Amino acid sequence: MKMNADDMQWVRLAAAHLPIGAELAEICCPSPHYAVVVADLNGDGCPEVAAVYRLHNEYFVMILQHCQLGWVVAACAKGMGYGVTVMTAAPVTNCLCCNLIIGWQVGAIWSTLSVYAYSNFKLCPVLPDGINFSYLDVEDMPGPHGRDGQAELALWAHDTGEAYDVHVMRWSKGMLVPAPDVYPYYFCKVVHYYERMVAEHPDYGFYWFHLADAQFKACQLQAALASVDKALSFPQPYPSLEVLKQLKHAILASSRGELGIEAPWPAVGITADIDGFAGVGAVGTMLEAASPVGVDYNVEATFDAEDRENERRVVLLPAAVKTTSGTKWGYIDAKGSFVIAPQFSSADAFQPNGLAVVQLGNHSGLIDMSGAFRIRPIYDFIGPFTEGRAVVIDSAGFKIIDERGNVLTTKAYSYISAFSDERAMFYVMNEADSSSKYGYLDRKGTEVIPAQFESAGDFAKGKAVVKLHDQAFALIDRSGRKLAEYPFYDVGQLGEGLLSYQPEQNGKYGYMNERGQSVIYPAFTAAMPFQDGRAIVNTAEDFRALYGVIDKRGGYVVQPAYNDIRQLGEQRLALGKARNADQPYLGSLYAIADQDGKLLTDYLFTDVADYKYGLASVTDGKQTYFINTKGQPAQGYPRLSGRGVLTIMDGVVQAVVDNRESYYTRSGRLIWQSNTIIPLRVPLRVKEHKYKPNVDYLVYYPSVEGMVNQAAQQQVNRKLEELSQVKPIPANVQLEYSYDGDFDVTWFHKNLLVLQLNGYNFPFGAAHGMPTMIYSHINVIDGSMYELRDLFLPGSNYVKVLSDIVGEQIKTDPQYSYVFPDTYMGIKPDQPFYVTEDALHLYFNPYDIAPFAAGFPTFRIPYAQISSIIATEGAFWRSFH
Repeated sequence: MKMNADDMQWVRLAAAHLPIGAELAEICCPSPHYAVVVADLNGDGCPEVAAVYRLHNEYFVMILQHCQLGWVVAACAKGMGYGVTVMTAAPVTNCLCCNLIIGWQVGAIWSTLSVYAYSNFKLCPVLPDGINFSYLDVEDMPGPHGRDGQAELALWAHDTGEAYDVHVMRWSKGMLVPAPDVYPYYFCKVVHYYERMVAEHPDYGFYWFHLADAQFKACQLQAALASVDKALSFPQPYPSLEVLKQLKHAILASSRGELGIEAPWPAVGITADIDGFAGVGAVGTMLEAASPVGVDYNVEATFDAEDRENERRVVLLPAAVKTTSGTKWGYIDAKGSFVIAPQFSSADAFQPNGLAVVQLGNHSGLIDMSGAFRIRPIYDFIGPFTEGRAVVIDSAGFKIIDERGNVLTTKAYSYISAFSDERAMFYVMNEADSSSKYGYLDRKGTEVIPAQFESAGDFAKGKAVVKLHDQAFALIDRSGRKLAEYPFYDVGQLGEGLLSYQPEQNGKYGYMNERGQSVIYPAFTAAMPFQDGRAIVNTAEDFRALYGVIDKRGGYVVQPAYNDIRQLGEQRLALGKARNADQPYLGSLYAIADQDGKLLTDYLFTDVADYKYGLASVTDGKQTYFINTKGQPAQGYPRLSGRGVLTIMDGVVQAVVDNRESYYTRSGRLIWQSNTIIPLRVPLRVKEHKYKPNVDYLVYYPSVEGMVNQAAQQQVNRKLEELSQVKPIPANVQLEYSYDGDFDVTWFHKNLLVLQLNGYNFPFGAAHGMPTMIYSHINVIDGSMYELRDLFLPGSNYVKVLSDIVGEQIKTDPQYSYVFPDTYMGIKPDQPFYVTEDALHLYFNPYDIAPFAAGFPTFRIPYAQISSIIATEGAFWRSFH
């Protein structure tokens, strides 16, 4: 590491003031140097020394200030991440003194931005956490009136391939805001970058989009128009056809002087997130932010009345993108543009209260429609809100929260149900005999009915059924007062004034009124609650099903002859006949009938969803579409190939078909669909393929493209097909199981690609299926596919070393309390594993050492803990170092 004498003077000064055991951090780019900066940080005219050091694998920044006693450590603050990528000083918050600017490395291509103000021996961050970038420029950029002495920040956030969203920001009124007056200056540099990219890769549409965007912001309007036309010429326009048309319209409007604003392309503010900015695909949002009152930036010819209706509403829809660090979820608008950037490991739909449950890693939180966390991701689970309350789970157990995130319960419970009729059922367990007692909470989280029942159901219209003890049930009101008692072996839930009851064990079910008077004589082996004056019953005496439908007098309106019957709402039934009469567990084919059993269709459907607003989603295994209440295909709605379900959400049709999500207008025009190409680095990429030889067999599998060694690439892809269970399956034969396979790119760094291949085999009729998970570690240069032993020195007893570490974690870490006693006997030489940036992860398959519900027990082992046996000069280690 070469440094001049002056630089080394400051480095030696910083090193002399480090805590015992600490070492100065190093920054690799553009050339290796220590993380030491000298600048006037408090405006007193004298320089301070700022240095970042590492201590016990954590990072800290300290400020050295000169006083009468010499140089002293005047302030210190804890950093984040696992390294430093940027460290500089510039006048960001004012022109009188410099701020300390640090980029903390949080991923292979991501850093988190910190800007510090130093005064009165205090070092304070001025930005919120979570502003991420890939590259950073800091410069006092000239605007129309020259430079103003205050630095702007240009943050480059990775989009795809070698493409980046660029945001130029400045400090104003206590926050970072867009700086459109300097766009013409800075985006000329961005234009040069993308001109080089399109020259090298003229067939990559995403570079043409970013070039057009940069040319527009640089006021190169004619060039921008040519570039956006080129981007529109590709078969699959990036990021979407609608976004490109909006960009073109904005360019044309700007060239005609219709925008009426000084800069052509004001950007949205920074969204604090984990995986970069919300810029990609957010052209619509940017235009809306730029639009003065009364100006419409939409291209009239490309949007129909339905689209404009959607635009007037705030529509945010969950959408997933496959990236080099797994599948990330964000939210798109009704045009298909990302408004909240893909950053979450999962994302639910927004609820009527404007909140949505999202996950970061394995923890759930709540965001509002701006993307800001209303509740930080601290819970293991957050249920949907009902009656203004939601159930959450943390390490202590079940709790109740309100919409502000306040915990209302004074303690954790073994279980809490969702609220119904202002009551939520809970139970507590007696650890001595594992018995449970049930009670009810009110909306304040108070135990309004104490735990006293052996079982309990939900309240409806002020009443609930509870079990007092064997052969004794009761109907109670919301205060817990008994309205009636029933001396029977079993009593079902209340439905339209009637309850099913079973007088004795193994006896038949009938129906009684609320007073306990028998209304329909016990004649059924199963009896469901009444709905719309009808109830589904079963008369089969064995494992087979003979379902029928009765009215409130007990007369059959549908004879008991069906493998399955579902009540779909809106006075419609789905009648199911077994696909194979000798194997009824293989499932049913459904016909639509009215509530009296009159058939409206033939037995066409492999699945039917409930009716809502006169429509029900159906699939025949080959196509998915809506039908009306007459059982006829609904005209003017999408009809898609594949098996799945359609749902109308905020006027947009969500399609989850063949395990892939997409969105359509009600008229069937595609708004958005998930990506099938995952760029690694040009020209390397992972491509998704679909294999569906049978209605019950579906695999999405990866291939690697762009490797220089074509023979190695072919060999890798053949192996990936094999591992993904792409194999001959008969087309028109009824399988006795279903199989679903999928994959994720979990990590890509330097030359190592890590793929996760998932499978789920479900034998029809079984209680559950069996998941599989395989990680493949691929060197994209020579096609090597590494095994666990390749990570370690030849002759090292890595099996024993790793076995001991895992054993110690099982013994001492409470999170592994679920492991079966005395089942762990060590790892195998070919133990399933995967690597990440800083650790080796070993995992076990379901049932290996723990119950099925535990999934894949996984053990994280930091490289630092096993550094003595790692083959640091080996091909595997060198592939990602």
